Amino acid sequence: MNHWHKHWSQRPLSADDRQNGPVAPRNASAIDPDKLYTTPEAAEILRWSPRTAERQRVQGDGPPFVKLGNGSRARVVYRGADLIAWIESQVRNSTSDRGR
Repeated sequence: MNHWHKHWSQRPLSADDRQNGPVAPRNASAIDPDKLYTTPEAAEILRWSPRTAERQRVQGDGPPFVKLGNGSRARVVYRGADLIAWIESQVRNSTSDRGR
């Protein structure tokens, strides 16, 4: 785990973060591809609220996720490798670019 990732995943949100949003990783390489991220952790990486991450799951617009278990008590996690791939798939060259 690199220094930046350790700092990112362990630091509590400050009052400034809660007001303005945390600073997102500068690139996908700051994400540990082997780690499982909770919804709040993945949302922080994506600069979303956890509610937005939940909404994206329902709509099928966000990154792939893993559902551990069955039923309403199943736990949702995001694989770091999937977050990296999804972020990279969102790169655009212009506002009219529909992506890859």
